[in-house]
Parts: sequence; structure tokens; C-alpha cells
Amino acid sequence: MIHGIFLPLMKRVKIGKLIINEVKRMKPRYLLFSILIAFVACTKENLVINTPSSQGDNTDIEVNITIARADDFASTKATVKNAFADDDVVFVFFKGIAAPKYLEIKYNSSTDTWTSTAKNGLTSSDLSDAADKKMTAIYLPYGSTATVAASEGNFIFSDITYSGYFLNAELVTYTYDGDVLSGTLNMTAPALSNGSDKLIHFDISGFTSGHDYKLYQDYVKPLTFTSVSADGVLTLDEGTVGASIPGYEDGSMMSFSGILDASAVGNAVDYQFSIDDLTSSILYTRDAGTKTLSTSKYIGIGAINNDAVWNAFEYVDLGLSVKWATHNLGAEHPENSGDLYAWGEIETKQSYTWSDYKYCNDSYKSLTKYCTNGLYGDNDFADYKVCLEPIDDVAHKEWKGNWRIPSMQEFEELCNTSNCNWEYTPINGVWCYMVTSRKKGYEGKSIIIPTTRTMYTEEGFYSSAYYWSSSVSSNTRQPFIAYALGIEIDTEDDGWGIGTHERYNSFSIRPVISHSKDSNENPEYSVYLDKEEVYLKNDEKISLKATVTKNGSVSDDVISWTSNNTLVATVNENGEITIKRNGTVTITASCQGKSASCKLYVGNYDNGFYKYVDLGLSVKWATVNVGALKPESYGDYYAWGETEPYYESGYAQEKPQTHWKDGKSNGYSWSSYKWCGGSYNTLTKYNNKTSYDIYGNYYDGKNTLDIEDDVANVKWGGSWRLPTPAELDELIENCTWTWTTVNGINGHMLTSNKVGFTDRSIFLPAAGCRYDTSLDYVGSDGYYWSSWISSNVPSVGWSMDFNSHNGVTVNWDRCNGYSVRPVCP
Repeated sequence: MIHGIFLPLMKRVKIGKLIINEVKRMKPRYLLFSILIAFVACTKENLVINTPSSQGDNTDIEVNITIARADDFASTKATVKNAFADDDVVFVFFKGIAAPKYLEIKYNSSTDTWTSTAKNGLTSSDLSDAADKKMTAIYLPYGSTATVAASEGNFIFSDITYSGYFLNAELVTYTYDGDVLSGTLNMTAPALSNGSDKLIHFDISGFTSGHDYKLYQDYVKPLTFTSVSADGVLTLDEGTVGASIPGYEDGSMMSFSGILDASAVGNAVDYQFSIDDLTSSILYTRDAGTKTLSTSKYIGIGAINNDAVWNAFEYVDLGLSVKWATHNLGAEHPENSGDLYAWGEIETKQSYTWSDYKYCNDSYKSLTKYCTNGLYGDNDFADYKVCLEPIDDVAHKEWKGNWRIPSMQEFEELCNTSNCNWEYTPINGVWCYMVTSRKKGYEGKSIIIPTTRTMYTEEGFYSSAYYWSSSVSSNTRQPFIAYALGIEIDTEDDGWGIGTHERYNSFSIRPVISHSKDSNENPEYSVYLDKEEVYLKNDEKISLKATVTKNGSVSDDVISWTSNNTLVATVNENGEITIKRNGTVTITASCQGKSASCKLYVGNYDNGFYKYVDLGLSVKWATVNVGALKPESYGDYYAWGETEPYYESGYAQEKPQTHWKDGKSNGYSWSSYKWCGGSYNTLTKYNNKTSYDIYGNYYDGKNTLDIEDDVANVKWGGSWRLPTPAELDELIENCTWTWTTVNGINGHMLTSNKVGFTDRSIFLPAAGCRYDTSLDYVGSDGYYWSSWISSNVPSVGWSMDFNSHNGVTVNWDRCNGYSVRPVCP
């Protein structure tokens, strides 16, 4: 409030028709004592609005207004301006005079004058005839771009190009006598919805005039208003913490004003700034360290062209959901490969193996972070995190601000040829892909993706590149792998695409920036079920466990359960299922618009539940491996002629060593093999050599499995069995083999070449194999048993092996753990 003691300081100037009175009270300079290292405190005086000479433009209304301020105006940028600037505007509204009528008072620096304009037909009669002569106002520095429209009696503002930089006056009485409008407007900072929030203001220098700048800070949110009523009620829009705050030129500075969130007020927090120069496509980032702010402050944060303070990285806007850096992390030029990192690690190193991977205990079976399956966690650990946290994102650590590693979906967006063209071309002697946008309005904008390695095969040299995404594999049975962009050049499979790789690998990083908080998006939720497909007899019991994650962390949000066929089974709020009768039913868990489902097959699952594909061959081929739920699932691993895996039943595929069965702790080896006495030369069944003394003292002359030792028949029943070597050869020779990826799993798609069957195919995942306690070649090779042993060496069995090339039939030790793909007549 302005008290009478200050009235002598009031000065009155009248030129033409506009008179503005001002009460001026100088405030001491404000220094920021709580920030000692990273911030430089501003020392601006807390200035009031100066009274310039004035010239009215409305012959009916003479304006004689006093603009006063309260003592706490250090909290708002509007009162610490260096000086008035072109088109500073005061909007005055009057009670009882409906929108859109108002008075506009605008400043012009070239003439140092204020001009008042009665807008939208405001007249002397409106002011003199008003029953309740009261007025309110908004002061907008640089407010000439703002537009005012009427809606239901309110004044609606739009095109305010900055944040948190305005004052408003509550409803006060005015007089209108002799065509002179008089009164005092007590301008104050806006009252925030949360009294614990504080206004905060940042200044930088060294900017380029005329550029479009936006600031992002994780504890600061933008502030603007959308409307004001003639009664002075202001409708604020406080935005989202971390959303963009547009900058505005203030003399020789670029200024940003917003709200310091209550979570940071009075608390030590990490102030990392990013300022986006949208005009030049440069993101400036700065880590100001851990600081404590307890009151509203006006803070200088250093010249943006000071390389010792700010990092500057160029990006390209391809018109996609994120903007892509022009070069790799650690690279000096776009064509350089840069540094290599294991997934989720923030330091380079000399060795990249599971034994030195940061987030495991020497093995992929003992993950300590980012694990969606306790069977791979250290001591059954699971945190259900599927996306890198900022603390583990090396792009964010090194470049700060909003830089980060792209997600798998963002890589897919980049790889989509409807979005971008990919052209293989040399850049300064390095073979690269030039990725050019096809989006409307962004045509011609491009980034360079270099190949990073040169490898040698029997076919010769080829170049490849791999770039980590921030996403763990969506296959919860393989949390030890993550998605990456892969590029291969000069091979039969030239091209690019998204694949999965073990997390210990050393790959390149191409950072991206996004400012998703601008769109006020809801938190990202995901739902996981512990089972995807279950075969039940009608007297079995089952419960499903659902896990919800919110932004990558486990959430306790309420889960809703539904059954799509309550005649077969119902489910309660705890995921407990009640079986009613035989049939098929899908149980779904939902939360926050996301869901996961499990399909239940209830009844005699030995008959009719296992599907096959008729490829036009002598036998029909099952669509899944034994122990698998989906075509791309690996299933269980069996030694030849054995009907149980070596780990405890009830666990998912690729079980950890900690769950090996008693007597099987040596894994898949001759010492554990069922049909021998501890070595290959002590066979106890399936010995077809008359010189049996070489392979043991037992001879039975058998070349092929008995039905009781055929795991396909034991597990599935009916007429299911393992294929013969001849049936494997038939599959190899009569199908087109295509190396591909299904739901993140590598393998071959086998499509029939038989007339009338060329639209039919099966998928064989590259499940690798087990020997001893290790699981080898997962994702690169597949090994599948036949029902026969070798006629020359009975210690080995026939199998089909493949990698990225077509399959072949070969012999391997019977004690190895291989996959099984059943056949039926």
C-alpha cells in the first residue's frame, strides 16, 4: 500500500489528454547471498515505472492515473526493469463495463510518451454512468503483441510471448469528473495458487538479438494468465515444472521469468539449465551445481557465450518427436564414431564383458538394476525399470540439460522410410548414412549417422554401427538385453534397423533432446503380467501377478482385472482366477489406460491346444518350441533323449544357475547326462555300435528315440514327436530362410516354397544352446534336436544348426542342451 507519507513524492505531468501520476520509492540493491559459486547475483535497482511525458489520443477521456506499487516488488521482474521499453502496455478494465471495452496505455521509447486509447468503443458515458466506479489493470512489459478478446464478460488474453513478467492491480475506485479519469492503481505481483511457490527470474547476456530463446529447468515452471474479469479476477496458467519458459530481450540481457516450485524452495537442489536457441538450432546447457533458494530472487546466470560456463551442442529438427544431435557423444565431427559405452554405464572402459558390467554381479543372471524378471536378478531382484534413469544416461550426464539417449520408439521413428530417406555415402573419407527428413516443412534437413567399426568375415570386410537406445527389451524374459539401432554395410543384409543386444556391449551414443513437458503429457505408465499364456487343466488353480510402472518406477496405482469370457473363468481384484469350464479366455490387467493380457487354455491341453503349420511337407510343424508360449520364445533346453530341463520346473526359460535341479549342478555335461555313466564312453542307452566297448559295455542297436524318451510327445502328447534328420533336411531345402527379428528376438522366418503353400511360414528363434551351466550364442545361433543319433558315433545326435545363414544338419554331443520344435503327421 502507498501511505500518505509518500504523497509529497508524487509528481503530476499533463501533456495533451493523458496524465499519469507515479509514486516512486527506491529500493536498495538486492544481492543473492545463498548462491556463491555458480550464479552471479544481479545488482539492478528495484525501479518503479517512471512518469514520462505523455500524449493522449482520445479526445473524450482525459487520463490522470497514479500507478503505485507495494514494498515487496523485489519478487517480480516487472519492477526491476532497467527502463521502459517500446510498447510496454497497461490494460485498464472497469467494473460494470462489459468486455470487450477497455483502456490501453502504451509506451513509445522514440518519443518517450505514453498514449492512451479507448478500445472497442469505450466512451465517456460508459465511465460516467457506471453504477460502481471501480477499475483494475494489468501491466505487461513488451505487451504490444498481446491480443485481447471478449468471452462471457471476461477479457481473454493471447499471444503473450513471455512468462511470469506482469503486474496486476486489484479492483480500486476511480473518479470521472469533467471528462477526467482519475485514480490510483496499486500494482502487485500475481498471487500464486501455491503459497509456497516463489517467483524467480533469470538473466543472461551474450545472446544474439532477434533469436528465439527458451529456458528449461527441472524446478521452474512458466507463468502466464489467460483472462481477467472487469472485477479484477485474474485466471493464471502456471504451467508444468520443467516446461519451456520463453525469453525476452531486456536491454542488453535475455531474461526468463517463472515460478520456482515449492519442492525446491528452501531445499538444496541441482540447478541444471538448458537454453534452446530455436533460431540457430543450438542447445546451451549449464550445471550450476546444488543450490538453495528460499525467497523470490532475480538471478544472473552468466553470459551464454562463455564456453567455460555453458556447453553448446547443435541439433537438427527433422520434424519428428525429438530433435537429433548433429554428432555422436564424444565425437568432434558428425562423421566421427565418438566414445563407446555399455548400456546404462556413464564411463568408457578397457573391457566390456558381463564380469565388469556395472549393473550385474558377474553374470546376466544376476542383474542389479533394470530387471523385469526376478529370475535374472541378483537374489531374485526385480525393479521393473524398463527405461534409463537420467543418472544412468550418459548423454544427459555429459551434455546435461535435456539431452538424453533416444528411446527404441524414437529410433523406429527415425528408421521409418516414410519419415526419412537413408542414403549411404562417404563423408570426409568415412562411410556414413545421410538421414534426410521427408516431413512437410522439414525437407532437406538431415543428420549423418557414421559407421563405427570395420569387421572381417570369410566374405571380406564390412562396416557396422550400433547405437544404444534407452529401452530395455520388452521381452520380460530377457531383461539382460536392450534395444539398439544396428547398421550393416557391404553384406548380404545391408541396411539399418532396431535389434536387441546384450547390455554389456560397447556401442555408440547419438543424443536427442525433447521437451515433452511442454505438452503437459500424462506420466508414462506400463503394465506387466508374470505370465503371458497358460495351459490349465480344469481343476488347476492359478493367480496372476501384475506390476505397474510409472515413468519406469514401480507404482502402487490401482489395477483393474477383467475376463473376456466369464463362462470359462473369472478373476477378482487380486488377480485370482476361478475356472468355470473348458475353453479359452483372456485375462487383462489395466491401469491408467495401459494393459497387459494373459491367455488361458483350459481343458485337456494334450489335444488341440498346440498349433501347427502345414508347409506342404511330409509333416506339419509346430508353431512354438517345447516350453515356449509364443513363436519367438526360446522355450526349454533339453539334452538328447531327455524329457526334463536341468532346472527346477515352474521357472521361466533361461533359468538362472541358482535354480538347477539336484544332481544337475554341473549343467548340461556328460557328468549330468541321463543315458551314460558319467562320460561319453559309458553309454547306457542308444548305442548302435557293435564295438560297444568304445562307448560303454551296453549295446542296444537303437538309432532313434523311444516314444517315452521323446520330449515332444511326453510334454504335448497325441502324435507330437521330434523330427527325423530327413524331415529337418526337407524343411531346410523346401523353404525360404529369412533372418529377421520378431518382437525383438532374432531368428529365421521359414516360408514354404511348395506350390499352394507359399503363404505359410514358421519362425525359429535363435535360442542358442546350453553346455555346462552357460547359455551361449543367444540371438545369433539356433540348435534344434532331431530324434536320431549318428550311425557312426552314438555319443552324438543329429541336429539342425543355423545362424544368419540357412540351417544345416550336423552331429553334436548328446549331453548339450538344445531347443525342440515338434512335428506331427
